Formats: sequence, C-alpha cells, structure tokens
Amino acid sequence: MADYLWHISLPVLATVIGGFATLTMLTKNSFLDEIRKQYVVTVRAKGLGERRILYHHVSATPCCW
Repeated sequence: MADYLWHISLPVLATVIGGFATLTMLTKNSFLDEIRKQYVVTVRAKGLGERRILYHHVSATPCCW
C-alpha cells in the first residue's frame, strides 16, 4: 500500500499544479479585462489610488465565472 501511494503522488501533484496554473491564468486575464473597463477609467480620472481601485472595484467583480 505504501508503495502504491508513493507512485501515485507524482501524477496527483502534476494534475494539481496544472489545474492551479490554469486557474491563475484565467484570473490574470479576467483582471486585465476588468482594469480596461470604462468604470475603472472613470474612477482613475476621479483620483482614487491604484490600490483602492484594485481592491475595492476590480477585485469586487467576480473574477473567473
């Protein structure tokens, strides 16, 4: 049983890392699309700080779905 778990650990790890990479790419692309939207440009023009824009306006929008 221990030998089986040892040999299955690498394929499981590779699958998990692959899924994480896909999710990371989707999230990044979603953030980049959201940053270019008109309401973000308007908020920037009003003078809000970049950190506040990212955390309160962009990340409040659902990222991946």
